[in-house]
Amino acid sequence: MDKIAATIRSQYDSLIEAYNQHWQALSDAVLLPNQASVEMVSQMMKHLADTTAVDDDSEFAQRWVADALAEGITPATLQINLTALEQTLMPLATTVETATVLWQVFTRMRTEAIAQTAKQSSVSIDERLDEVLSIARAAYWEFDIATQTFTFNDQFYSLFHTSAAQEGGYHMPVQTFVEKFVYPEDIPLVATTFQGVIETTAPNFLYERDFRVIHSNAEQRIHLARFRAKKDEQGQIVKIVGATQDITEQKWAEKQLRENEARLVEATSIAKLYYWEFDRITQIFTFSPKYYKLLNIPITEETDFTMPLAEYFQKYVPPESAKSVGQEIERVLASSESDYSQEIESQNVTTDGRVIPIMIRFRIIRGEDGIPIKTIGVNQDITEQKAVEAQLQKQYQQMQETLEVLQENEARLSQATSFAKLYEWELDFATQTFTFSPEYYKLLNIPITDKTDFKMSIEEYAQKYVPPGSGEVVSQEIERVLASSESDYSRKIESENMTTDGRIVPIMVRFRLTRDKDGNPIKTIGANQDITEYKAVEAELRKRALELAAVSEISTQIGQISDPAEMLQQVADLTKERFGLYHAHIYVLDEAGETLNLIAGAGEAGRTMVAEGWSIPFEHQSSLVALTARKRSGTIANDVQGNPDFLPNPLLPDTRSEMAVPILAGEKLLGVLDVQGDVVDRFMEQDIQIETTLASQVAIALQNARQYQQTQEALEELRRSEEVLRENEARLSQATAAAKLYEWELDFATQTFTFSPEYYKLLNIPITDETDFKMSVEDYAQKYVKNPEVVGREVERVLASTESNYSQEIEDYNVTTDGRLIPIMVRFRVVRDKEGNPIRTVGANQDITEQKRVQEILAKQADDLQKVAEISTRIATTHNEARLLQEVVDLTKDRIGLYHAHLYLLDERGETLILTAGAGEVGQAMVAEGRTISFNHPRSIVALTARTGKGIIVNNVHENPDFLPHPLLPDTRSEMAVPMIVGDQLLGVFDVQADEVDRFTEDDRQIITTLAAQVAVALENVRLFAQVERALADVKIVQQQYIQQAWDQASQTQKRTYRYERSGFAPLAEEIRQKAKNLARQKKEPVLVTLDPDIEGIGQKSVVAPVSLSGATIGSLQLHLAEGQNEDQALDEDDLALLEVILEQVAQTAENLRLFDETRQRADYERLVGKITQKVRQSPSLEMLAQTAAEALSEVLDVPIGLVSLNVTSPQGTEKVGTNGQTKNAK
Repeated sequence: MDKIAATIRSQYDSLIEAYNQHWQALSDAVLLPNQASVEMVSQMMKHLADTTAVDDDSEFAQRWVADALAEGITPATLQINLTALEQTLMPLATTVETATVLWQVFTRMRTEAIAQTAKQSSVSIDERLDEVLSIARAAYWEFDIATQTFTFNDQFYSLFHTSAAQEGGYHMPVQTFVEKFVYPEDIPLVATTFQGVIETTAPNFLYERDFRVIHSNAEQRIHLARFRAKKDEQGQIVKIVGATQDITEQKWAEKQLRENEARLVEATSIAKLYYWEFDRITQIFTFSPKYYKLLNIPITEETDFTMPLAEYFQKYVPPESAKSVGQEIERVLASSESDYSQEIESQNVTTDGRVIPIMIRFRIIRGEDGIPIKTIGVNQDITEQKAVEAQLQKQYQQMQETLEVLQENEARLSQATSFAKLYEWELDFATQTFTFSPEYYKLLNIPITDKTDFKMSIEEYAQKYVPPGSGEVVSQEIERVLASSESDYSRKIESENMTTDGRIVPIMVRFRLTRDKDGNPIKTIGANQDITEYKAVEAELRKRALELAAVSEISTQIGQISDPAEMLQQVADLTKERFGLYHAHIYVLDEAGETLNLIAGAGEAGRTMVAEGWSIPFEHQSSLVALTARKRSGTIANDVQGNPDFLPNPLLPDTRSEMAVPILAGEKLLGVLDVQGDVVDRFMEQDIQIETTLASQVAIALQNARQYQQTQEALEELRRSEEVLRENEARLSQATAAAKLYEWELDFATQTFTFSPEYYKLLNIPITDETDFKMSVEDYAQKYVKNPEVVGREVERVLASTESNYSQEIEDYNVTTDGRLIPIMVRFRVVRDKEGNPIRTVGANQDITEQKRVQEILAKQADDLQKVAEISTRIATTHNEARLLQEVVDLTKDRIGLYHAHLYLLDERGETLILTAGAGEVGQAMVAEGRTISFNHPRSIVALTARTGKGIIVNNVHENPDFLPHPLLPDTRSEMAVPMIVGDQLLGVFDVQADEVDRFTEDDRQIITTLAAQVAVALENVRLFAQVERALADVKIVQQQYIQQAWDQASQTQKRTYRYERSGFAPLAEEIRQKAKNLARQKKEPVLVTLDPDIEGIGQKSVVAPVSLSGATIGSLQLHLAEGQNEDQALDEDDLALLEVILEQVAQTAENLRLFDETRQRADYERLVGKITQKVRQSPSLEMLAQTAAEALSEVLDVPIGLVSLNVTSPQGTEKVGTNGQTKNAK
């Protein structure tokens, strides 16, 4: 340090100049640093010049950083000053020890700068500390160990939405507090924490714990408590003091802050410097042992820590870093500076492959002749330094963010204002004055001068800057604020501002009420947010949602149209209508790829253009449609009159903007969808995305329609071909017989076969120029026939036969020279001589491999269809939906031999596919998980099947990005999903899986699709059955209620009830009847009771049975036991069965009689009404009408006197004439 101090003193001016150059390079500035920065740097250099040893410069560092910040030097500028000064002074260090001391000095300065920057931010808000604590929902408390009692303040009670008056004072026993305010599950945690404080021996140990609490309004929140123990003079804990803060919203931020503080302490305590020297003559590095440990190089007693340059770069420097280091070495060699030094960032690679970022600082040592002899330097592991710097910055920002949550941190509010367009304000209730931020004046377009104080009265603000429609809302809100008694009253409302130039700006107003100690409101602090962009985005999202819905609707409608022209016309019409366009039409590329033909156009104009045969050459150089087709991407012309590629049409005179998108099926161009607007700037890039989506759906529909048309044409062609085949049946018969036929002859005399060359090829027998294609029977049978005995038997049978035209057809297998088995059909006939002796056999062997394969496929299909039929039969009689679906998946898995099977059902809104049934325990466990898949899931085989309505096969799920694995199905290798559709309605998706690759074929898809269709029908039937059952149950209930009400009414009108005895009928006491009736309704079945032991002849045991009709009890039957008859002699099961039959007949007969009586009464009533009406109508005058009505009514009602009075208005409407009628005996 002595040498460095001397150098600073002797070269002060040149060092200041070097500092200026470094400062400019670091700050990208062309000007010198300001005077304050130069003075602070000068102060630092003088300090170092006067210092002989630097052991602990903490006091100087604190004072120097504080003075710099007080002079107005920003934290960022202060860091640049330190770096520039470091780069100026570090080259003065000629030893590793000196470099270490300087490095420690600057590290201490940087750390102090960061700490005092954070501290300064805290000091800047000291004046508002009380307000911040209130906003932060923080409170203090004490706990007395002796009395086990808490002492709280008003803020604490306010935190829990209560008060000292409500809780009985400021003191509360610990048990009361725990039971009333601590969340039950966190009580052990709180108890353990307190016990830890009491038992700790560490002095001034601060505990910090978050736990859940319950406010007085039953709301659950999260509080953070910080507390420590207070001890008496004897060291005994007498009380615990602490503070509690509601951190429900801020917990995540403070948790991150604590982690950052821990990393900051660790990063600032360790410099991690690794020193080295490089000998230019020997080209050898000498490293420190710690550097070897950093690189993970093994160290032994023989390790001398030297390493050749080539080895170092080859092993421990990544290739991408080696280049920059090499360039720096060349720059060193080329430099003529006496004290050349440099600082560069690079990387090291450790022996275990880790890449470590490092900062390399070095200086050249030259000889007396000025030639470099060695380089000394230090490599610093800046992994943690970079993390520390980032974390320090992040900590500073997070401190500001936390204070913003407390709504008072200026730094975070500034960031929020910048990014969220927030404009702060305060309202003083005493002066009725707003104080706004300058940015808010800019938003309102209010001119700002040097004299602007940004204050405004409520009246002026409401009159000038609040639209009439929003003014009332603001007034009401101010009244609500003043009337509120909440301690932490806050609100968020949506409103509008009106700028000085008449623009309306939508805003979101957030504010909080501040009260004095007495609870009186003194001011409101808040922020208005400009939500113009949010509103625009919200409107744009709604527009895009409607457009996507239109795309879906169009796709659905065109999917059912098989005619391409009709389908494209529907697309054009719907696109124009749904998207509100001036026009829409579609061009289709011809097969030659040379011309785009107009196939469909919206409305009358579009149809006229199609009729005119409008087309555009593919290579047309002045056409938006042709340009889109060639580049295969969307094109927008938002002002067609200024676009040379626009082709006008007289039928579309109002076109002002145009957009064209290609119709692509994979990589194949099918055509172009062209849409037009009648306003300039109608289209945006998002419109291209929407229309491209529609175009892709159109491409699929067009391909499907074309394939359908091609299929119909192919069927027609097939029909014509069949006609031709029938005409040429004779010729084709010979060709068909020869298909894969291999001729041969067998000479009985020589027992030799003669085969065709093609048969030798089939058997893979080598053919040369000497091959004569002859083979003995024995040789053929042993080498090339799977079952040689078949050949021998047939030869014997031929020789023994006497048929003149003996022929045969047998099935066997050939064995080729390479071991393959080929199924063949052998057909032959015997040729005889004149005497009838067999001389040879001529025949043909047909390769029937393909026929066998087809037979196996057909057999498998038949077996699978049989299994499908079996499953369908099993589920056809199941009326329970859950049991039906479970049987389907279990049977499918077992019968078809699958790894797994399950069913997803689409919910009522058509948005979610719900796993409803799964095979076996695994499937039921997945169902219990509540597994679902969104209908629009972009990467799901099940969702894709649901959307397309077509079965999908994935025969290697590990190669398919749409496969969604499940931990309960680890062995899935292939998957197939088919839709469950009834009519046009999608019910769900049937998904099956196998544990082998390539398990499923198209035939499997057809089989499972058939099963899925039958399951869908069965499921629909079950649902319909359930609906019918519910409807029948409802009808039955209504019928029971009707019958019960009718019979209750009938029983009320019945004057007497009788009982039957052997001696005849006798009246039944009303109380007995009522008691029997109640018993019948309660028991619903025959019961042995004593109805009334106090009434003579009735007190004996009786059997009371309900008379029921359609579930309603309409009466009761009483059977009294004979005198002397005991309970054991009551009705047995046969008697009860007979009684049940009799009661059913009684009930039905009684109901018929009641209905008959009801019908008769209705007829009498109708007849009487008709009779009275006829008499009244025959009255010649009003007097006679009243007289007739009075007599008829008295007769019908059986009353002695009847009186009818009529008030009639005269024709002039001014006089009322009273007309009365009465019976003759009326007085």
